[in-house]
Amino acid sequence: MRETLKALGRKVLFVVAGAFVALPIAIAAAYWWAGLTPRRPPSVPARAVFLWAPYVGIPAHKRGMWVDCEFDARIGSDYCRITNIDGQLDYQGMFRSYTSGSPVLENDLLIDQSATNKNWPELAFWLGDVWVPLVHLKNGDVLIPQDDYEAGKKKLDATHK
Repeated sequence: MRETLKALGRKVLFVVAGAFVALPIAIAAAYWWAGLTPRRPPSVPARAVFLWAPYVGIPAHKRGMWVDCEFDARIGSDYCRITNIDGQLDYQGMFRSYTSGSPVLENDLLIDQSATNKNWPELAFWLGDVWVPLVHLKNGDVLIPQDDYEAGKKKLDATHK
């Protein structure tokens, strides 16, 4: 009987020790996985960047949006698309330059993922049924949705004071 209790005690100790080792590894793996950029859906162009949704404090399912912009010569405007994490279109529309109010040509339409991601929760607009970010470009300019251009310009003016 005493041998059986000793064997059982060793098994319990082994399980508890294993849990103390496995739990931190599982938590670290969850944080690592939550921070990986999701796979680009086939419907999302290669030039699109992924913007993370605001952090919720714990590893959770991945949340965010894909943003891509291009100069559309037919309409003479910058045209941006916001798609959800799965590649379904949430918003599309014309955008204008903060600095000039006019379109930015294709070779300057390089989205600064870091600056856009850093500022999008505060510098975004509720258009239709989706948050639409102000799109920061690598050349320092910012694209503002034409649907709410004046409000976007005011938001940016306030951040530059």
